[in-house]
Amino acid sequence: MQPLYQKGGDDTPKISLDKDKGDFSITGKCFPDDPFMVFQPVFDWFEEYMTSPNNQTTIELNFTYINTASSKQITDLLSILQEQGKNKNIKIKWFYDKMDDDMEFEGEMLKSTLPNLEFSLIEL
Repeated sequence: MQPLYQKGGDDTPKISLDKDKGDFSITGKCFPDDPFMVFQPVFDWFEEYMTSPNNQTTIELNFTYINTASSKQITDLLSILQEQGKNKNIKIKWFYDKMDDDMEFEGEMLKSTLPNLEFSLIEL
């Protein structure tokens, strides 16, 4: 399976999805004009990945800012992984700056929305 790498920009996150390395991360600012365009390759990649996932999948999410439309994309992605990933050992790590109440709240909301995923909130 080919890795998916997208270099982050001023308003788009850095995306690193590499099955062989066990690297699954989306980080940075996330407020693109068209979040669907940014996240569709991620949805496609995970759709293929879930047909034969690693024994352990830990997805690291670390945003300095995320807008509502991008938050919806993340929620949809994690919802799909929650459904498809039953009994497949998927963990989510949500990182947030200890001074960033908005990102902490966003992580708490995702955690409560996705009760069947192992979801850790990690203060930096």
